[in-house]
Amino acid sequence: MAGHWIVEHLKIQTLTTALFANGNMQVPVYVSIKASLNDELYRLSQDDLCLIQLVDFYNAENRLSGSWSYSTVENEFSHRLDGPAPTGSVEISPDSQSICFWVSTTRVEDRTIAAGITQPDDSYITTNGGNFYSQVTLSGVSPVVYTTAQNIQINREKIERGTWGNKTFLWRWGGENCYISSATAMPFIKAEMFDYDHDGNQNGQQDYVRLANSYAFFFGVDSSIRIFYMWNTGSSSIKEVGINTDHSFWGTWKMQAKGEVRVNQRLHSMCLTCVWFKSDGWLTGKDWYNRGRIRLYDTHGNVGNFWADHSSDRHRVAINDQV
Repeated sequence: MAGHWIVEHLKIQTLTTALFANGNMQVPVYVSIKASLNDELYRLSQDDLCLIQLVDFYNAENRLSGSWSYSTVENEFSHRLDGPAPTGSVEISPDSQSICFWVSTTRVEDRTIAAGITQPDDSYITTNGGNFYSQVTLSGVSPVVYTTAQNIQINREKIERGTWGNKTFLWRWGGENCYISSATAMPFIKAEMFDYDHDGNQNGQQDYVRLANSYAFFFGVDSSIRIFYMWNTGSSSIKEVGINTDHSFWGTWKMQAKGEVRVNQRLHSMCLTCVWFKSDGWLTGKDWYNRGRIRLYDTHGNVGNFWADHSSDRHRVAINDQV
């Protein structure tokens, strides 16, 4: 019967044995298997291959879980530490099938791993002894933790000044982009943002599309308004910034302080922006401030968690560690 195949060969192997214990970096572990049915080679289905598990070599009843985990889905982070490329190759015989597991950990330790599978007759086959003997030992090494004092770099670039207003009144506007990048050999490749106004309608004070991605808004700073933004990583692009407000003078009329800012001009950096609009009191409203949170990932999945803040005089973007 088709359900009574048996394992003729089972082997676990890898070429990459060290990984950052950050829960994000993965290394590939390969398991090859050959099965037979009625003394003839039998090809396992994908569902059959997914029955294979990674287990503790010294206690094969314990499936790899908790601080050590694995998946058949590869993520976007680098799969080997910097240094010489591994030598050799994974050996899989032509009549065997294989499956690749992507292993990650949050523990700084060595872990010796075997492979196991339950056959259709309910017998449990592993690589920790008996007919099959193979293992891989993976080493979780201390992850890099990014902080403002140690290993990030902040670069500031002035935004070209412009004017806003109408034929009767013109005021100046300008600002500064603040770029956060890794000061290690592993650049940032991914950013996550939290606690900010996603679309310009979530700040509790003003509803305006040009406030999208903002996290703070202040009136009355040097006779101007100041708006703070955070932008997701990506290619260089133009963003519309500013505020739309009513002004009661000779009747009610709209004041649109707006401009365009080019962001993401530095590779592997996250961009935050502070813009100011001079108004001499013509723009009015209420201050609001969401302390935005930023999580940055480097090429190997190491993480930095930061607050998106402002300087005490509200003139510049400030970056602070989340503690």
